[in-house]
Parts: sequence; C-alpha cells; structure tokens
Amino acid sequence: ARRVQKKIVHPGALIKEMMRTRNLSKERLLASLRIEASDFDALLNEQRGIDQDIAKELARTLGMTSVEWLRLQREFENKTKQGR
Repeated sequence: ARRVQKKIVHPGALIKEMMRTRNLSKERLLASLRIEASDFDALLNEQRGIDQDIAKELARTLGMTSVEWLRLQREFENKTKQGR
C-alpha cells in the first residue's frame, strides 16, 4: 500500500489560502491581529515563521489552536531541514 504524503507548506501560504476562501483582505485581517504589519507581511511572504505570540493571535482570529499553528511551523521547519 502506498502511503499518501501530506503536503507541508509554510504557514504563510495557509494563511493566504484562508484569507482567499474567507474573502478577507490583508488590511482587514491585520486590523484584527495584534501584531506588527512588518511581521505579518514577512509571514505572508514566507520570510518568517510563527512564534508563540503570532500563534495566539492567529488562533484568536482565524481559528485552530495556537498549538496547531505552532505544529504547522515546526513541521515546515523539519521538512525544509530534511530537504537540504
């Protein structure tokens, strides 16, 4: 039996997809998140990861738990380390 491999993406890509499916503008989402605009831009551009504070804000605003957001970040980091 072939094992289906789960596609692991940067959390920023998931956030962009959630914004698209919920018809949320970047400005509207940023207004409800209590994080710096530069941090949010870097996250969406996959230039930074999710830390505890951002995970809490994403959980509060987009759903999922902060633990789930941090797990996504960790999985992405582990995948990119293996790919090197």
